[in-house]
Amino acid sequence: MLFGDLVGFTPLSESRDPEEVRELLSRYFAECRTVIGRYGGTVEKFIGDAVMAVWGVPTAHEDDAERAVRAGLELTSVVAGIGEDVGAPGLSMRVGVVTGEVAVTVGATAEGMVAGDAVNTAARVQSAAEPGSVYVDETTRSLTAAAIAYEDTGEHALKGKTEPMRLHVARAVVAEVGGAQRVDGLEAPLTGRDREMRLLKELFHATEESERPRLVVLDGEAGVGKSRMAWEFEKYADGLSTVTRWHRGRCLSYGDAVAFWPLTEAVRARLGLTEGDSGPVVSDKLDDGLAAFVPDLEEREWLRPRLAALIGGGAVGTFTRPELFIAWTTWFERVGADSGSVVLVVDDAQHADDALLDFLEHLLANAQSAIFVLALARPELLARRLDLGGRRTSVIRLDPLDDAAMARLVDGLVVGLSAESRDALVARGEGVPLFAVETVRALIDRDAVVPRDGRYVPAAGAVIDLAGIGAPASLQALVAARVDALSSDERRVVADASVLGAVFTREGLVALGNEPEVLARCLESLQRKEILAVQQDRFAADRGQFRFVQSVVRQVVYGTQSRRDRKSRHLAVAAYMGGLPDADGDLAMVIGQHLIDAVDASSSGDTDTEELSAQACSLLEKAGHRSRALGSMAEARRLFGAALERAIDPVDRARLTLATAAAASSAGDYAAARDLAISATSLYDDLDLPLDAGYAAGLAADSTTFLLDPAEAIALARPRWDALQDVEGAQKSLIKLAAGLGRAYADLGDTDAAWAVADRRLRCAEASGDPELIAQAMLALGTGYGNTGAPETSRAFVEAAARLSRDHDLAAVLSQALNNLAAQQASRDLVEAEAAAREGLEVARRSGIVGFMDYTAINLAIALWMSGRLGEAAEVID
Repeated sequence: MLFGDLVGFTPLSESRDPEEVRELLSRYFAECRTVIGRYGGTVEKFIGDAVMAVWGVPTAHEDDAERAVRAGLELTSVVAGIGEDVGAPGLSMRVGVVTGEVAVTVGATAEGMVAGDAVNTAARVQSAAEPGSVYVDETTRSLTAAAIAYEDTGEHALKGKTEPMRLHVARAVVAEVGGAQRVDGLEAPLTGRDREMRLLKELFHATEESERPRLVVLDGEAGVGKSRMAWEFEKYADGLSTVTRWHRGRCLSYGDAVAFWPLTEAVRARLGLTEGDSGPVVSDKLDDGLAAFVPDLEEREWLRPRLAALIGGGAVGTFTRPELFIAWTTWFERVGADSGSVVLVVDDAQHADDALLDFLEHLLANAQSAIFVLALARPELLARRLDLGGRRTSVIRLDPLDDAAMARLVDGLVVGLSAESRDALVARGEGVPLFAVETVRALIDRDAVVPRDGRYVPAAGAVIDLAGIGAPASLQALVAARVDALSSDERRVVADASVLGAVFTREGLVALGNEPEVLARCLESLQRKEILAVQQDRFAADRGQFRFVQSVVRQVVYGTQSRRDRKSRHLAVAAYMGGLPDADGDLAMVIGQHLIDAVDASSSGDTDTEELSAQACSLLEKAGHRSRALGSMAEARRLFGAALERAIDPVDRARLTLATAAAASSAGDYAAARDLAISATSLYDDLDLPLDAGYAAGLAADSTTFLLDPAEAIALARPRWDALQDVEGAQKSLIKLAAGLGRAYADLGDTDAAWAVADRRLRCAEASGDPELIAQAMLALGTGYGNTGAPETSRAFVEAAARLSRDHDLAAVLSQALNNLAAQQASRDLVEAEAAAREGLEVARRSGIVGFMDYTAINLAIALWMSGRLGEAAEVID
């Protein structure tokens, strides 16, 4: 049960026009419905400016409490954003979340759908919350502590409650939902999915026959059988006569997202790379993989650095995102060139970052081979990206099973149940196979169900007491009881593992202080007790990793640790991961999150929180730069923003504000980029750092030109431009200022001013020694000379820019330069015009520069047409 209330709305409504207030409320109501629906809840009603929502009505799920808390955190953020948009920074929301039983009136419309003590309690908890925060009761915290970081707020006297209640404030989402695919002795039969399985197979074969890519989304709530469907499909495809090259990657959860992580996992596994591989090993295996799948040497050399950027085997930042997308698509095409098809399974696709979804859409639109992408996702994915993949996407919806299918599933789990017990299990499962499986597991723990001759059967004389087990939501308590029964050594191992993650290694457990001999015995015992399992995914290079059999086990183990123990373990995990080869790459985000978890678990007397926050800040910033270099601008912006929230040092705050602005600009959010860049300018001014302030002002001006306000751009940049002309080391800032100023003057038609800025820009670029900046400045001047009637001078500058771009692999500048040369030479030298256009078209294609592909194709067609080759010209246009 969630109860949220606006803070600051009453004074806002009193000071505004009623029509504005109505529009604000309409937007607020719509946002609430969207957010709550996205997290699986139902808006029970609005009471003035308060919202009440429920989860588990009419169907309960094991993660209802966690969904409610996630929704609460999202609502506080959304309302704060609304306040900023309407110029009401004091507008905020406070939320209370309570877990408990309610009475449900199904189909109620004119009256409350739910009633009970939890309803009133949620409202009281909300009233105790601070503005902009989410408070939860003890039950909710215990159910969600593994995924949500909390701080104890002490006991609160609530109206209508005889005893004070201990409440906790939700700070952040810190872990993923769900876990790796279970492989254990208890496996439910696949029932009620015949039609869906047939459709999956037909779509796979249609992909093979058409030799074109396809995306299939297996869409369904947790526990309905998405992983099982994928496993059945894997077994089916493995038995076919054609060769299918399989790849698998898992999207990390909301707070732990790493740009393109599933893609990185898939490619590393194809190359046979493991977690500990780095440096020469990565280089050698990449060369081996390219030699095996890419016969063309020139293409191999082109692909190598672009694949290295993905897998952590090379520097990033020198390639455009479209260029990387083309290279990665080409890699998958080559991998499947001598086989029937390529399969890419994306687990937990609802957590996919936008950049990964953009890549999948690029692959679907451009690949010319049979690449079958299977995404396992909860409904949030398609709610967020309804048109994902367009016509090349098929959605297979997995709804809860009907009673007949559930009865067959129960019979397959336990042979010989009485009709009464079977019917009770079917009713308990509510169409979700996972609930039935977990209930049977609880019966096995109680020795009411035992293995016999490879099957599970009721124990002789045992009474199947389902009422004593409790409702599905109380499986948390059952897991806690199982964990309490473990030995002290086993409890330590699972506690360490719960902090390491859903999947972990033996080496990681040893690094946290477990003695190898004791650890070996514990791991064997924990597998036998079905607490842990060995990762058996044949598509992963790191086979033999361990995982929790069920995510609820990890949640319970993590949540029952003291704050001091959690902090100690998070620090130990951060130290362990810091020693891994990719600590400065993809793992930087994960390590930073562990440090944040450690800070959040700190006590008031701890003296290391400031230092830990600074370390976390640095790692989040590194992760942000890597995400930005890989083209995941939304993720980079989120990471820079997260680091900014933790930053204390003024210099760090200024730098991170500027980095967030740059990411927003690259993502096309120029209004946000302008505002952030202006803030960064002010921060650098306060620090008396004029060069940095000038650069920030240049970004603000550049962003403002895209908002079609050249006069404002000049006002932002010109004073800094004039002040920095004779300042040593100001070249970088002047170049950035020149970009905005030049465009603004050109938009206003002030040619002389634009020319002066371009000339100064070239001299600054020369002084900087940066080839890309020099090439861009040369090209700008060459274009300017061409537009003012000096074609030979223009050609000299453009050719110089092209040569420099070739020497330094600057695809974007080279593509533009070749396009300009083709256009210039069409009236002077058709052979040279055709050669420039053909080269430019290939460079633009490989670099993904769609605009210049179109322009250059037109210039090529013109050269061919003027040469009398009309048929070839028509083919180019087509």
